Amino acid sequence: MQTSIQRIVLIPRRGATAADAFYPWLRSQISIPMIVPDMLRPQQPRVREWTPLVLAQVWVNPEQTLLVGHGLGALAAVRAAAQLPEGARLGGLLGVGGWWTTTSRWAGSAAWLKDDVDLNRARKAAQDRCRVLLSDDDPIPGEPDANPGRWARRMGAQVKTVSGAGRFDQAEAPDVLKAILEMI
Repeated sequence: MQTSIQRIVLIPRRGATAADAFYPWLRSQISIPMIVPDMLRPQQPRVREWTPLVLAQVWVNPEQTLLVGHGLGALAAVRAAAQLPEGARLGGLLGVGGWWTTTSRWAGSAAWLKDDVDLNRARKAAQDRCRVLLSDDDPIPGEPDANPGRWARRMGAQVKTVSGAGRFDQAEAPDVLKAILEMI
């Protein structure tokens, strides 16, 4: 099958780098280029720093880009999608263990939880190609039972809950690979 997706941009979770979690394994499993950018202050991420970095990764040919966000990276992906030029479309958006509220607090965390994102614009940029993988035992979401519905309502996402995936920090993530292969 011919695909219009030419690259994957994976935004890591808070505290992670390209060498963490399932990222190296995933890169070895996929035949198209995958970028995992170095994010500023990964332990203390700031909206005003991360959003422009993500936007810069997808600015050129966003329709050929599958934007994948892990944990906090999913919120960064949504924020970047909302700031794409009017009419621009992503090839797709996949949230892995993304959340809208959190039990984890750090300097700057309140800014991530503000309701200041144009979700309608983000939803349009993702088209009908927004998916989210959640875990039934992830300790980070503040309201885990409400999280799937929030993704469905706010982003029109197709949500799948994976049993026992925790924070999706394993060295291999077959469910993430399967979702990506379905989207490309």
